[in-house]
Amino acid sequence: PLKASLTVLPSSGGVNLPAPVYFVAETQALLRLETDGQTLTPIIEAPVDCMDISPPTGEIAYLSRGALWLADLNGGNRRELLPIGGCPSWSTDGRLIGFTLNGVKVVNVASGEIQTLARDLRYYGIQVRQYRRVLDWSPYSNKFIASVGGWEWGGLTVFDLPSGSETGLTGFYYNPSWSLSGEYIYTAN
Repeated sequence: PLKASLTVLPSSGGVNLPAPVYFVAETQALLRLETDGQTLTPIIEAPVDCMDISPPTGEIAYLSRGALWLADLNGGNRRELLPIGGCPSWSTDGRLIGFTLNGVKVVNVASGEIQTLARDLRYYGIQVRQYRRVLDWSPYSNKFIASVGGWEWGGLTVFDLPSGSETGLTGFYYNPSWSLSGEYIYTAN
């Protein structure tokens, strides 16, 4: 997991952020930088490895000590969704959370039902293909992008939930993002 550090510098101009910024600090605490650009509010003190925020509801999904948890925007109403999970990625409609754990999985938040879409591949004990993280969902929550790699290669895979199909994009691609129409994927290499 990536660790972030944030240094809040005094501002003489009264700069305001358009929305609060949530991040996992180097201490593994989940913090929120308020819209004044200076106030840091602790949200979850427990070790947080990674997190994502539901676009429609603002609910927080986070990984702590290997379990997948949910909490409200202020860190309250915490509840364990799954006893074991991976770094979460909310669907744009807030119904599903994608994550990687020995493959790619999607959990329905309301029912807790887990769907396995793909499995990691090992051959004679060697990791041939490993799904690393669910990165971004299409605007209509019917597709998402996951990073995948193996020995000396890496790339992205697009999962289409309605058809169950998987389309690989080879090469080293970074920071994928869907177009607003959901027709295109933008990425940097």
